[in-house]
Amino acid sequence: MKYFVSKFIFCCILLILLTGCASLESKANRSKNVGRKLIIYTDPGNADIVIYDKTGKIVAQTCSNDFINDNWVAAVNLEGKSPFLVEISHENYSTETIEIKRKFNHWYWGNIPLTFAFGIGWVGFVYDPVKGYTVLLEPNPAIVYLQKTPDYFAQINEEERQKAEDAEAERLKDLEEKKMAVQARQKTQNLWYIPETNKGDMHIRLSIPYVNSFFFVPENEGNKINTGFHGIALGFDYYHSKNQFVNFGVSGVMDFFFPILTGFSYDEEDGDEFKSMYSVYFFLSNNHKINRFTFGYGFSYAMNFWNYAYHNYSNTPDLPPSYFINKSHWALGLYFPNYLFINKYFGLGVIYRPTFFRPNLNEKFRYEHLVSIELPLKIPFYNAKKKKFWM
Repeated sequence: MKYFVSKFIFCCILLILLTGCASLESKANRSKNVGRKLIIYTDPGNADIVIYDKTGKIVAQTCSNDFINDNWVAAVNLEGKSPFLVEISHENYSTETIEIKRKFNHWYWGNIPLTFAFGIGWVGFVYDPVKGYTVLLEPNPAIVYLQKTPDYFAQINEEERQKAEDAEAERLKDLEEKKMAVQARQKTQNLWYIPETNKGDMHIRLSIPYVNSFFFVPENEGNKINTGFHGIALGFDYYHSKNQFVNFGVSGVMDFFFPILTGFSYDEEDGDEFKSMYSVYFFLSNNHKINRFTFGYGFSYAMNFWNYAYHNYSNTPDLPPSYFINKSHWALGLYFPNYLFINKYFGLGVIYRPTFFRPNLNEKFRYEHLVSIELPLKIPFYNAKKKKFWM
């Protein structure tokens, strides 16, 4: 007879969050428009666009007839051999060309650690190529502002020519400012960009405490130490000043022995011993933000569990009978969260949670701790500057 250990709930959560590494990168980094779609900004509008592949074959023809974000825009899916040559032309304007290169999106390989760590990276291996997220076009978007030709001005009488040249110079000046605005918008959408925060901003934080190291002292059992994997935490950030925020929430951690979330079965043998440690705790902390780093200090209130099971399945006379020990206690202590964020969504954290006071045990004052290596996902909830909810 066998028993089965399932981690189905964790897998469901991670399947939602970690569909594919390259696809997550494309959604977070819209400025690069990861995929086969090329975005072209032009001025003037309705410019004729012809795209050639490496062999000189025309692979796309279109025109910039959509007006988006104060720019005339065209979008086209590129198929063929890279590099591509994009030719933009318009009557009375000089023709411009720009080279577009297609590169492999190396974020695709991020599915490898997802496979080993969580057992679900294979989803990204299939999903990313099907959706085109393994392709990276550079530059994308392409920004091309055409200038009027000398022949255009030569057709105008001398009295009007100066006005036309002044108007063209003013147009080019405005277009340069518009180009800088587009590039600034691209910067804010860059994968590695860390936005400024403001008083009143709010974030939801969903985290995976992936590696957890426990030191507990159950009543009448002595010191118990173990390290294992997996957990989940939900928190909420409120910025009470520009670079300080209060964070509160709840976390559940365990010492599952295998780093990949999957099911396991065991052959039952007489004399089997099973030990497990886990903890559920509430936390409240004040935190400081310095560029990509945040560090905090606060309080925690935890329920700590230690379980032991000894099995004598066949009731062998030479062995003790089966018995079970389940110990739990509340513990009050401190909470020190420290994070490094690689962008506005994802980061890496180390949590140190020492506890000192155990109100429901005879030995009330005793040091215990939990240290977790955490993978946080920070979700913007409210932008105080724009007075706008993200959802």
